[in-house]
Amino acid sequence: MTEEEFRAAEKSLRASFPKAYKRLLHKKNPAEIGEWIFSPIREQSRLQKTWDDVIRQNSVCREESMPDDLIVIADNGTGDKLCLKKTDSVMEETVYLWDHETADVELYAASIGEFIENEKE
Repeated sequence: MTEEEFRAAEKSLRASFPKAYKRLLHKKNPAEIGEWIFSPIREQSRLQKTWDDVIRQNSVCREESMPDDLIVIADNGTGDKLCLKKTDSVMEETVYLWDHETADVELYAASIGEFIENEKE
C-alpha cells in the first residue's frame, strides 16, 4: 500500500497510527494473528481484499455505542474488537479489548508487539 493510503485512513480517523501497527500492515494487509483479523487499510489496487477497511469498521462500531476515543483495529469474528485509544490525534500503543456484549473495555496488551508475542504462545 502507499503512504498516501495510510495517511488517508489517518486523516479520516483523525489520528495517527502507531509505528508497530504500520509495520504490521505493511507486511500483510489485512494481517491475521491468532484468531484476530486486522482491519486493512484500503488499497485502490486491491479493493476486493481491502474494502472492509479500518475506516468502515470504525464507522460501523460507532453505531454499536463504542466510545469515541477507541479506534477498532481487529475483530475475532464473534463481535469483540481489539482497539487502540486515541489521545490528542495520536493512537496509543496499548491494545484494548472491547466486549460487544457488555461494552466493557479492558487492557489486552501493553503494545502491538506484546500482543503478537502473546498470540504466538
